[in-house]
Amino acid sequence: MDKELVNRLENEVKEYKAIQTEINKINQSRSSLLSQLGENEMVKKELELQKDGEVYKLVGPVLIKQDLAEANSHVAKRIDYISSELYDSFLYDTKIVLGAQAFFRKRLEEIFSDLEKKFEAKRNKVCFTLLPHD
Repeated sequence: MDKELVNRLENEVKEYKAIQTEINKINQSRSSLLSQLGENEMVKKELELQKDGEVYKLVGPVLIKQDLAEANSHVAKRIDYISSELYDSFLYDTKIVLGAQAFFRKRLEEIFSDLEKKFEAKRNKVCFTLLPHD
C-alpha cells in the first residue's frame, strides 16, 4: 500500500477515536444524570408518604425545616430539569453518532474507490506486460 493511503487511513482512525471519546463523555454525563433522576424520583416518593408536613433539608452540615409543598415543588423542578438535560443529551449523542457514521461511510467509500482504481491500474499494467507482443 502506498504511504498516502496509509496516512489517510491513520487520520480516519484518529478522527474516529476523537469522536468515540466525545461519545464516551456524553455517556458518562448521561449516567450521572440518570442517577440523579433516580435519586430525585425516590425523594418525590418519600415526600408523597409524608402526612404531617414536616420535611428537613440538608444545607451543609445543618438540617433546616422546609415546607412540604415547597419541597415537592423543588423536587418536581429538579426532575423536570434533569429530564430535559437527558433529552438534550440523547439528541446530541444521536446527532454525533449519525453524523459520524455518514462521514466515515463516505470517507471509507472514497478510500476503497481509490484502492480499486489503483488495483485495476496495476492489474492492467501487469496483464499488458504479460501479453505477447509481436
